[in-house]
Amino acid sequence: LQTSINSTLRSNAISAAAGYGADETKDAFSVKCQVISIDRRSLTALYTGLFTPEGAAYSTNVFYTNTMDLRDGSNLGLNDFTDSYTMAGYVLSSDVTFSGLTDEQTAAALDYRETLTIEEFTDIFNRADFPLQTGVEWPPSFSYEKQGSIFFTFPVPHALGDYVTVRFDPSTK
Repeated sequence: LQTSINSTLRSNAISAAAGYGADETKDAFSVKCQVISIDRRSLTALYTGLFTPEGAAYSTNVFYTNTMDLRDGSNLGLNDFTDSYTMAGYVLSSDVTFSGLTDEQTAAALDYRETLTIEEFTDIFNRADFPLQTGVEWPPSFSYEKQGSIFFTFPVPHALGDYVTVRFDPSTK
């Protein structure tokens, strides 16, 4: 089981380059991994970095996560922690909480979210996380659970940072 889990983690980690469309002979793609949570039942790896296509004016911020069930070696995702429609409603609600944003960034994220519907957010969250399926594009959202809170991302324009992270605390809802 350990060999299988390690193989899946490695495969998922390096799949990001293809997911972003990087050409390994021309583009710069750099990520760092941090294990942010591990217990007897699961392990969560968080990846952050930059993707810079050759000749690009700017780099794209890269963020993805991988939560593995250590009991059976399966990938866990947002729909293992909550449901996409509820999270879409939460993102559009007045009590949404963003993680790691300044007041100015929060205001911009709140403005941007108004351009999307509950159906669009639900679709984004339904396509979150690993496992990747052959022929399917890179997931637009990644999630993880840490100390009882659920964190998940949604894509935003580059000027806003490429993604924002939402924090949902089920104990307060």
